[in-house]
Amino acid sequence: MLIYAEFCGFQQVSAELCGKQLDSVGERAYTSFMNGDSKLKRLRLEAQLSQAGLARLAEIDRGTVAAAEKGKQMHELSVSKICTALSKKLGRRIQEPDIV
Repeated sequence: MLIYAEFCGFQQVSAELCGKQLDSVGERAYTSFMNGDSKLKRLRLEAQLSQAGLARLAEIDRGTVAAAEKGKQMHELSVSKICTALSKKLGRRIQEPDIV
């Protein structure tokens, strides 16, 4: 039985109750959450983006995304660009505390 992850809080609900199953992207995002991956990586996976895809949307270098996911400090402009790109892709407001 697959578990469905509600992305706004990753609440676990059995597939029988909600009638949904995780696609491969949802499984990766849920696994990422359970493995303690960074907030940024979880949001990137939820948005169904690769590091390169997020970098393209945010108009920054892919290495910046990779470093940010590892917890390295980011320039304020990079944070702003990532938040803007994720907000557009996910259709909701993403702010700095959501990714760091």
